[in-house]
Amino acid sequence: MRVTEGVRRIIVEWHGKGVPPEETAQSLRIPVDEVKAIILQATPRHHSRNAPNSSNPGTRRKNPPASATIEEKVKESQQTVEKQAVPNPSTTSGTASGK
Repeated sequence: MRVTEGVRRIIVEWHGKGVPPEETAQSLRIPVDEVKAIILQATPRHHSRNAPNSSNPGTRRKNPPASATIEEKVKESQQTVEKQAVPNPSTTSGTASGK
């Protein structure tokens, strides 16, 4: 259904005053889905606190490439293995060499 710009303004204005979309649709004899769509188009989108600010892409956190993440995990696991490595028998004292 085509809605004129004047009717759009009325819908947005009534929404701002707290009139429910169902009541607006009934009063203007417009389908409720049309009223809801107009309201959605007219209202600014709110971001959650944790979401990056899309209006300023410079502050947006970018994910590292998958290969960098894999490389970091490999390095971490190698360091863990090195810390848990079994000591070399030739460097330990009290070896059982039979002497």
